[in-house]
Parts: sequence; C-alpha cells; structure tokens
Amino acid sequence: MRFIELHKELERYGHFLVLKYREKLKKDRTVASGRLSDSFTYELRESDIQSKLSILALQYIGSISEGINNKRTPPSKEYNGKESDLLSWIRTKGIKPRKGGDSESNMKRMAFAIARSIGKHGVIARFGYKGTSIIDYVYKDISGILGQDLLAAYNRDVTRILEEM
Repeated sequence: MRFIELHKELERYGHFLVLKYREKLKKDRTVASGRLSDSFTYELRESDIQSKLSILALQYIGSISEGINNKRTPPSKEYNGKESDLLSWIRTKGIKPRKGGDSESNMKRMAFAIARSIGKHGVIARFGYKGTSIIDYVYKDISGILGQDLLAAYNRDVTRILEEM
C-alpha cells in the first residue's frame, strides 16, 4: 500500500514547520550567527505501515527552547579541535571582555564565566531564564490544522486504495 496523499501532506508540513521555526527564532530575537536557523530541516521516512516526519536542528535548540535545567553548565572549551558553540556565539555577537583585552585566553575565560552563569541562572533573561518554548509554541500553533489535514490525506489514500481493490 502506498499512501501518496499522506506523503504529500507530510512533505508540505515538513517545509512549513521548518519555515515556522525559522520565523519564530527571528521573532524571539534568538538568532545570532544564523547557524541554528540554517540547521532546521526535516526528514520524512516511510514504510508500508508508517510514515514519520522529523524536524531536525542543531542540538542546542533544546537549550534555547527549554532553558538549561538541573544547573547544568554548558561546555565552554574546545572539543575535537572545534571551538565551543558558546565561544562561537560570543564572537558572533561581538562580546568583548571588560578587562584585559580580547586575547584568546581572556575570551576563553569570559566564555567559562558566561557558561558558569548560565549553569547557575539559565539562559535568556528576557524569557525569565526559562527558555523560549519555541518547540512547543510552533507545534501548538499548527497542531489542530495539522491533524485535520493529515486525517483528510489519509482518508483520501484509504478511499483510493479501497477503490483499487
């Protein structure tokens, strides 16, 4: 059995959700380098018995959406020879240490201090250090119409399959 209409609808919603997440990041003013926004994509997997739509993004979308729980300090050091996301964010935003200039060691010390503060308080003060809830917000915004559209597409597929039989 091939669910053609359902596949089309899931494909359409994959594009739509990616756009909605990017728009919400801009609206919330949580775009720094654009890497997170650019990372949004979707993946559609199908088999004879199921279809699965996944929205994918860089891992730190969870920290932006939900905040940082359990007093967890984000990484501020290099890993695998790659600059930490926090240090990259600091450079993109043009944040400089107040004292001692912007040498590499001062930038790393500042990144550690910011990471420690995030671990203690959370992220994004204007959201009460709780996160933006972008994941829940976008889903709740479209969940009603999404369910109706997917059910209608599934209904069209089942009707077509029954007619073919």
